[in-house]
Amino acid sequence: MLILKHHGLPLHEVAEGGWFELPNGATCSPAYAGWADENGHSLEEAPAPAPYIATLAEQRAAASLPKLDFCLALMRLAILPAEECKAAARGEWPATFAGFVAGMTAQDATEAEIRWAAATQIFYTNPLLQALAQFKAGGDPVQAAALLDAIFGIAE
Repeated sequence: MLILKHHGLPLHEVAEGGWFELPNGATCSPAYAGWADENGHSLEEAPAPAPYIATLAEQRAAASLPKLDFCLALMRLAILPAEECKAAARGEWPATFAGFVAGMTAQDATEAEIRWAAATQIFYTNPLLQALAQFKAGGDPVQAAALLDAIFGIAE
């Protein structure tokens, strides 16, 4: 897309390669960047649109990490001890989370551990992960979200 300008002031957009009309009604073709006339009209490349910046909610909804990177983030952020991070990367249930499953039925606890063991990709929005973050944050939803944001590299 091109911009028709008059003495440097933008007038309107013009499709490259086609016909375009000047304010006095004269038509010209072809439209190309660098075109100019003796009356101060010119065609210039239109600036690129500003990049889209996802909202915090959109970033969180789309966030995921391979299990390996997730476990490394847990270690780097000192959320889990290094030995537990190694175990978690192998699919084992970290000892730190024993208190989390203690409040579940035996079937739900087993299902959570199986899901963890089988996971290859960890999603921010996963209900189990959300519950674990709440557990780790002592039930504080703001602190839980900040914890997950740090793990997934999401900045406000």
